[in-house]
Amino acid sequence: MFRQSDERGLCVVHICDRGTGQRKYRSPLIVCKNRFDCYGNSQKGGRGMRIRKAQTRDISGIMRLLLQVNNVHNEGRPDLFIRDKTKYTAEELLEIIKHDNTPVFVAVDEKECILGYSFGVLQSHVKDNNFQNIVTYYIDDLCVDEACRGQHIGKALYDYV
Repeated sequence: MFRQSDERGLCVVHICDRGTGQRKYRSPLIVCKNRFDCYGNSQKGGRGMRIRKAQTRDISGIMRLLLQVNNVHNEGRPDLFIRDKTKYTAEELLEIIKHDNTPVFVAVDEKECILGYSFGVLQSHVKDNNFQNIVTYYIDDLCVDEACRGQHIGKALYDYV
């Protein structure tokens, strides 16, 4: 993977084949003026990074990461995954964010750009046959923007939830 600016000064990410080094994919969705505008220059979770519950204003940033995840799956299993699609539509994501039993948390930088997310599911085991009366949280999906990996953002999200 490498980053470069296109003719408009926008940051684009290229995914390369590990064996040949040939460019396989160019992300058209990263639209910050430079990677520091959206991703910061940070170590171990990022200076200025914080984790919070996702809000409706975060939908476009989460959708961008859902697209990255899907395209990685498509590269490995094109027979199963359709390129440039997402697991959820924006409308479905809005419903997920609204519900308390499906909390979504986002890691954001000081400019509120989405660096990563964690989708979860709360399950209540009240009066369950074999569980105590507890509520459990399962991580359904966790993603860090491909341009931000290696900064311990995923660990920060995991530790947070």
